[in-house]
Amino acid sequence: MRLLIVSLFFMGIIMAIIGYYRANSECPLQKTKYKFIPRTLEEEQASNTSVYAIFKGMFEDQAPKDKM
Repeated sequence: MRLLIVSLFFMGIIMAIIGYYRANSECPLQKTKYKFIPRTLEEEQASNTSVYAIFKGMFEDQAPKDKM
């Protein structure tokens, strides 16, 4: 009984050492993380966006019902 316990103890130690060695020997590739950083109100006001450029298509393009 004592021999069984000692042999299981040593097997456990050996398996732990092998697992530790395998975990530290390989460097896994780092996954790229993309984060969205919203613009602040100050940045929105400072940016020079033309209202005409944004809504130009709304007034100059044909309406879908006119295209038929």
